[in-house]
Amino acid sequence: MTQTTAGKRGQSATSRFPADFVWGAQSDPVFSEGETVSDWAGFAGPDGSVPDDGPRHWRRYRYDFRSLSNLGFNAYRFGLDWARLQRKPYAPFSREERYRYLEMLAELRSLGIEPWLTLHHHALPRWAASRGGWLNPELPRQFADYAARVADLTDGEVVNWVTIHEPQFYAWSSRIWGLFPGSDWGRFGLAHKTLLHLRDAHRLAAAAVRRRLENARIGVSLPGGGYLPERAWHPGDRLVARLAGWLVNRARIGPFLGGSDFLMIGMRVVHRLRAGNTLSLTTGLAPRFAHRVHEGGEAAEKNRDARRSVIRKWRSRFSGQIYLVGSTPPDAADDPGLPGTVRDCLALASGETGRALGIAGFFYAPLLDQFSPIRGLAGGSGLLEVDFRDPGRRREVRGFAKTLAEVIRRGSLTEEHDDGD
Repeated sequence: MTQTTAGKRGQSATSRFPADFVWGAQSDPVFSEGETVSDWAGFAGPDGSVPDDGPRHWRRYRYDFRSLSNLGFNAYRFGLDWARLQRKPYAPFSREERYRYLEMLAELRSLGIEPWLTLHHHALPRWAASRGGWLNPELPRQFADYAARVADLTDGEVVNWVTIHEPQFYAWSSRIWGLFPGSDWGRFGLAHKTLLHLRDAHRLAAAAVRRRLENARIGVSLPGGGYLPERAWHPGDRLVARLAGWLVNRARIGPFLGGSDFLMIGMRVVHRLRAGNTLSLTTGLAPRFAHRVHEGGEAAEKNRDARRSVIRKWRSRFSGQIYLVGSTPPDAADDPGLPGTVRDCLALASGETGRALGIAGFFYAPLLDQFSPIRGLAGGSGLLEVDFRDPGRRREVRGFAKTLAEVIRRGSLTEEHDDGD
């Protein structure tokens, strides 16, 4: 038996993950918890469902956390619902909700799972939404007060903080594409103003958390999807692919990167764009532009190249740690093998490639099937499949989640092997 770089019985050195690699999952509080009092209360998806019809993570978090631990994950990123905690600006936190979140943090710690907190994940208190939301110049200061109170609440129990989840996507979805509660269509000026106020909120909240927690690491989360022209020879298709990449991933992003310790980049799907059905006189780049590139064959290689290009562009602008966030399209969620998107992320994060790109971890999103403003309750792709017809919202670990758990266990994307003589 011959020796390998990984030992007698080992794996390819190019597929191994560092010992301190972060294996995480994440969820959206409003879409997963239920019982929301935010501006999403009563918002109906295309199937008529509302966020409260979702998996009710607020009541069943202990089961969900145990499932996450059993799969071998060591981190969980979740949002605190601002609307639950603070019923008016600058007010003390509501007692019951405050204790529930402390219980969730304690449960994660008891299972050896590191909590990562997101302060704003696409939802606002109704009192904030009624006063113009992120168009209100006072809201960044109110958000900073909220962030300071959360930091005091956690009292050093949380190290990793995401201030704003996907600020560009929020600005366009709420002011151009009409996807979120109380949103507008085609209001580019309002989208720009929203993004400026989100920038101020990020800066003020980061400073507020750091003043209270010396060990805090502050980061920002970005969508990061790849965009390819459907017809490589067509100038219009190439134009909209470049425009989509800039608009969703890079527009006005500099202030969010400055002072951040880490960056979370979403690697969900790669889209193929055609000029004729992606451009609109009223909304510019329309939200219904996505034509998913097929996983497999020549298209799979294009997917990997697109994702690699996205990461390299970010690495050229950002020197801190990078964490990849991946998921699987709903139509592939029942496949027991690793979905192409997840496998691409892990291939980029492992071995020499991962070290060269400075990738420190991978987060799967979402932890469990949850409400989506685009799909409602249809087409879930969580690690935990949820039966929404069951009053108790029964959960079951998906096949691909078990495959991912095996990758985590062995610390490599490839199978262990013996090297024969």
